[in-house]
Amino acid sequence: MYGNQPGLTMCKKDRVSWHMIGMGSDTDMHGVYFQGNTIHLRGTHRDSLALFPHVSTTAFMQPDRAGVFRVLCSTLYHFTRGMNQMYEVSSCGNKDPSEQPYGMIRTFYVAAEEVEWDYAPDKNWEFEKQHSDGGWERHGDIFMNHTENWIGSQYKKVVYREYTNGEFVEIKAQPPGEEHLALLGPMIHAEVGDSILIIFMNKANRPYSISAHGVEDMESGKGLPVPVTKPGEIKTYRWNVPKRSGPGPSDPNCIPWVYYSTVNFVKDTYSGLMGPLITCREGVLNEKGRRSDIDHEFVLLFLVFNENESWYLDDNIKKYLNKDPRDFKPSDDFEESNKMHAINGKIFGNLHGLIMNENTMTNWYLLGIGSEVDIHTIHYHAESFLFKMYMTSFPGHSKPLNCLRITQGHGYYIVMCLTTSMLAWRQPTQSFETSTTGFLTPPSLLVEERPTRPQRPLMVLIPSPNPAQEPGKEQLYFFGKNLGPRGAKAALVILFIIGLLLLIVTVILSLTLYSARKRVAYQEVQSCALPTDAL
Repeated sequence: MYGNQPGLTMCKKDRVSWHMIGMGSDTDMHGVYFQGNTIHLRGTHRDSLALFPHVSTTAFMQPDRAGVFRVLCSTLYHFTRGMNQMYEVSSCGNKDPSEQPYGMIRTFYVAAEEVEWDYAPDKNWEFEKQHSDGGWERHGDIFMNHTENWIGSQYKKVVYREYTNGEFVEIKAQPPGEEHLALLGPMIHAEVGDSILIIFMNKANRPYSISAHGVEDMESGKGLPVPVTKPGEIKTYRWNVPKRSGPGPSDPNCIPWVYYSTVNFVKDTYSGLMGPLITCREGVLNEKGRRSDIDHEFVLLFLVFNENESWYLDDNIKKYLNKDPRDFKPSDDFEESNKMHAINGKIFGNLHGLIMNENTMTNWYLLGIGSEVDIHTIHYHAESFLFKMYMTSFPGHSKPLNCLRITQGHGYYIVMCLTTSMLAWRQPTQSFETSTTGFLTPPSLLVEERPTRPQRPLMVLIPSPNPAQEPGKEQLYFFGKNLGPRGAKAALVILFIIGLLLLIVTVILSLTLYSARKRVAYQEVQSCALPTDAL
């Protein structure tokens, strides 16, 4: 516990296998995280993996950076109770320089600032779906209602926000398609070989920082923590993106990581400081730093925000309950009411912006952070995907999910957590259109033809053609990739040549086999002796 495990030493460029074994009970759900280096797991690049009781797995690592790093369980409950160790990478005479950035330097101006956050500004959806005519309590009441002992849906939090320049006066307008990020910080994109500069200003009233999974953090390692930025200060953080931080052979063109504050990992996370970092293969991003190979990309963070662990709990008690936090004695109901089961910081139909066109390519990034209760089976209603229709999110674990093509037709569809405790809090499982703890969220844009009282699920598909597609022409997809006219002709020529070669090989093999059979039959006739008894 607490870094007392000896023997986790290795040399730079060593080929290292990590054999991990899970034992125990249902609480032993572990998100194993390797700081400073990435692991290779079944053709993918990761820095974390999920480990269950009585399950073992092996991950390969070839560390390219000397220093002292942490290997830990990122499940917050286990992390705070000592499940973290240190592993050391020594140079061992290896003088090969680390991989140097050779791409662009991408600069982002990010600030941590305190806000008044509302998990459910619109409460009509839950009230419409859950009637209290029978005299029982609605399942959303404890999370949304402001009473004498419940704070309600509004809390003071701290978030990452992007600014236009280093003066940190004007917040940068959100690009189209990023409204759904809600509580999350800006979506940061980079390609393999790039270097990311984060000009970070702390506009909050307590110290914070910014650090990222997966990439080469130039401010950490060698036993040094990530530098802390005090209130009012501005610091520069640099992240390099070597090849090991980009997609692996079995990964899609881009993979997600998470950035967050490390001053107090648990309290900073529950207070709201986190955001997505997307690393891509070379040539995937356009001149605006956005993906050119797909039409839409969405990030979803499934997290039970435990406001009881937030830095601002006392402020929220003082403001919303009008009570002195020093004299306040929390009840079980009070603590339960502060556990907000949210997607991107919104509950019960309040996440907007997940809008896409029919017949388009969409990429979903699923982020997992939190405690042992944050095991979420994510279901996308009515649409099929390149990988899986059901995905599971674990603490400290991020996954890319490629949608092959949206083909179901325009309308409203649901994305939700199917984990029973999330789907039905204090009651049996409900239908897919009901989530009693809030893991259902709707869009903000409605289809032109809609019912009088829409069910308000998450995804909206708009029946509009792709702007890049000419009228009257169909798009051709080959292994999930959209081919233009030249690409289609090239693919047909290649397929024709391959077919012709296979035909020639088949003919040659057939003639060879026919000739061999004739020779065998001739040898059998020549070797037969005449029957002398008949003479």
